[in-house]
Amino acid sequence: DGTAKLFADLRDEELAEGGDAAAEIAAGQLTPTVARRSVLFALGTVAPREGFRSWANRMLVRGGFEAFTDLPQLAPPVAGAAAASGSRGPAALSREDFCELVLLLNGSLEDAGEWFDAISETGPAGGRRGRADADGLDIHTIHRRALAAPRLEGCADAEPAMALQEVAVRLVAIWGDLTSAFGLGSAAGSSSAGREDASTRHGGPCSSLMPRGQLAQAILRDPVGLSNSPSSASCSSSVRTGAVGAAARKGWRPSKGHWSRALHGKHGRYFLLERDTRAESDRLAASSLPEPLFPNLCDRLLVTKGEWTPSELITVRYSLADWGFWGSCGPPPLVSSGRRLQLGARPFIAAVPQVGDGGVGGRDDDGAEDSLDRLRGIGAWHASAVDPQVAIGSVVLRAPEPHSMGANEDAALVSRWNLRLFGSDDGVNPIMALSGPLPIQVATLPPAPPAAVAGCELAHNSALLQWPACMATGGAPVVWYEAAVWECEERANNDVDLGPAVWSQRTEELSLRAFPLQPLRMHVARVRCANRAGVGAWSARSPPFQTLPPLPPAPLKPSASICGAREVKLRWPPVDESVIGLMQHSVQVVPLVADPDARTSSGAAPTPWVQTFQGPQTEVRVSGLFSNTTYLFQVRAHNISGHGPWSPPSESIQTRPGPPQSPAAPSATEILPDGVQLAWQYPFNNGGACVRGYVLKAVAPDLAAIEVHAAGPPAWLRGLKGNTWYDVCISATNDLGTGPCSEPLRFRTGAVAPAPPGAPRQAAEAGQEEVCHMVSPVLDGGAPVLKYRITAAPPPPHQPVEVEAEAGEGSCSVLISDLRGALEYTITVQAESRVGSSAPSEALVLRTDSTCPGSPPGPPRLCEQVTQTALALRWDPPHSDGGSVVLGYELLVVSAERFAALASGGSDGDLQQHAVTADAACMAVAEGLQPGKAYCFAVRAQNIKGWG
Repeated sequence: DGTAKLFADLRDEELAEGGDAAAEIAAGQLTPTVARRSVLFALGTVAPREGFRSWANRMLVRGGFEAFTDLPQLAPPVAGAAAASGSRGPAALSREDFCELVLLLNGSLEDAGEWFDAISETGPAGGRRGRADADGLDIHTIHRRALAAPRLEGCADAEPAMALQEVAVRLVAIWGDLTSAFGLGSAAGSSSAGREDASTRHGGPCSSLMPRGQLAQAILRDPVGLSNSPSSASCSSSVRTGAVGAAARKGWRPSKGHWSRALHGKHGRYFLLERDTRAESDRLAASSLPEPLFPNLCDRLLVTKGEWTPSELITVRYSLADWGFWGSCGPPPLVSSGRRLQLGARPFIAAVPQVGDGGVGGRDDDGAEDSLDRLRGIGAWHASAVDPQVAIGSVVLRAPEPHSMGANEDAALVSRWNLRLFGSDDGVNPIMALSGPLPIQVATLPPAPPAAVAGCELAHNSALLQWPACMATGGAPVVWYEAAVWECEERANNDVDLGPAVWSQRTEELSLRAFPLQPLRMHVARVRCANRAGVGAWSARSPPFQTLPPLPPAPLKPSASICGAREVKLRWPPVDESVIGLMQHSVQVVPLVADPDARTSSGAAPTPWVQTFQGPQTEVRVSGLFSNTTYLFQVRAHNISGHGPWSPPSESIQTRPGPPQSPAAPSATEILPDGVQLAWQYPFNNGGACVRGYVLKAVAPDLAAIEVHAAGPPAWLRGLKGNTWYDVCISATNDLGTGPCSEPLRFRTGAVAPAPPGAPRQAAEAGQEEVCHMVSPVLDGGAPVLKYRITAAPPPPHQPVEVEAEAGEGSCSVLISDLRGALEYTITVQAESRVGSSAPSEALVLRTDSTCPGSPPGPPRLCEQVTQTALALRWDPPHSDGGSVVLGYELLVVSAERFAALASGGSDGDLQQHAVTADAACMAVAEGLQPGKAYCFAVRAQNIKGWG
């Protein structure tokens, strides 16, 4: 959840900066991403702090700067610095690039900045200035400092001398194996340059030929036991010669010459300076060395240290070379060139629990096969895959939890494990053990203190202490934090003297208010935390913080010098001059009511309130009082720490008679579109004279104020505008004037008819039909519009056409039919609500197009029989000629039987059609009829548009 929130915050920050990418992300066209450097810098602000030498050890085990050649920002400088011999000029890292390098190995951003400055000032070996110009810090300087002088003053590096575990890391980083480092190899396998360095530069003899058992004695606790180890079968016969046992019994140890060669380094990869090499060689040759010599090293594995906390990240360097890290003169690896390494497709390094005391220095009591059995039986809780194509590389894995072995979580604070390299085809099930065991101890430790603590939100007797969460928890959750505060005196050199702790308290939160503290005292705070392993150390001291001055004392009783109807002038003696930072005074006004029940009889009864006056003055004018009212006054002083107590109350002070007090806020008993009926309560105080009347005032935006005088409640306020918000207040009047207005009543007058809709517009036309598009009114008058009435008015004597449409949200359209062709229509729209109809909208004037004529009204009529085979018929002209003159008619003649057949779907082959010319009589003669046969007749008209 924390990582997701961090990503979301960084993404929002980048989106807030804008740009094309932000617009594409907002539109969903681009997946949101965050720059890697932004993520690393954000994580680096919460990473636990450590010493440079600890980070340098981890970096060297990781493979040095060469391991970062694939990083875009670091590839150019690393590529130049990889050839330490100077084949190419050394590259440089900017401050940001150096910080990113540190953060990639779980460093702290604050540490990275301090290290960059320290190395820039002191140089590669701690004695001269490094190169930190516009191009950045020389990366060769950083690498040399990590190798030779990893201790940086003031950067959490405590021990001055390097431990043997740190020496082992650097010997492997420089020489590759211990045989080359101590010059113990055969003539064929040793470096001539190395022998020259050892013999000529350091003045001590160093044999170039050394039996393997001598280094075995230094590395292993019991080298003779190798002959009984299952791994001894894979070693060459020279390992099991009598020389091994003889050398072991002599108790061989590296001489000063051996140490001189190893600590000096080789061409292109120097270790210590000449003076440091001599001093360190003397110290190591004369001191009693532990067994094993390098407890963080076995035949194929190397780590930075032997003790870890649960879940701590372990960087492991591995070697798949023939003789591993010991070299050809060391004790045999578990699997050497005499027996082929069965790496498998997916080898891995795993932590395997020890049984009993476990093994040290390259073997365990149960042997490699027992380790395989334990690994197969219980699985590897913490493992990391190894690339079989990389002969020498590094991996990372988490230190196991103590309860991983089934121990009681509250009791198991220490557990012992072996790191081993296993061959495997699937990364889970091991084929064989490829290295000896490298013992490590996982111990739950008391947590480290939080990185910093600060005092903020200071008061005269307290301070809020805040600190970040403990990042180095020691392998167990923090159960509580303890904060403590000391009084101190700040000296000229910015150091502080701690007195006794004046306050301490425990909490589970990351902040705590320290209370009580003495005012105007300098304090520092420290924090420590605890887990199930115990209580950790105190944090560094916080920056000194000072509590605020004490609160001012209570002033003496105030008195009134001038008393008016609405204000009183108060004065009081000044407070003690020792009060620091007096800023203002506040006066509490307490109205006195003669009848306690009267206080609740009106909602406008006076209540106490406070007025504030800036500055240290002791005479103020209190305004906003009610006339003819008795008051008490109290005063208190303020400074930067807050306010002190109230003074004793003044004597009772009554203001002079004046205008009455304001009534309580009115209420509306009835609301109409043009008025409102108001009711209110009488004022609590009449000002010492009878109330003669009231003034009702209504105010609305952009409208003139309306005032009405009334004798008393209830009263009507007329002349208002419908569907409008008003604020109405009431003031009382007596013989001494008009009092202040009451609290306003906000209301809206009643609904009115809606405003006219927008002008309609023509959407489409279809002969005698028109589609009109209507726009809803801007103002509905306070009641929803229910429907629209559309009127299409033609010129006289034609009748208008009306259509109704239901109202909806927004605009709507309606079809107007039954319009006559070739006529000009004026179309208007009215909106209707429950209150009434609006005025007509602006008119839309349009003219219909000419159409085919309408049907003649009624069927043709028989006039007379001209002959036995002819009939004369007459008809009326159509009511609508379609806007064009009727050019003629067509008479349709069909027998009655055939008409019945046509009605049932027959053909029209027997139809007889007669075209006649229109005349005023509208008649025609149908000829060629059969006597005695029944016929049906129909007629249609024709104009320029066609047949009707």
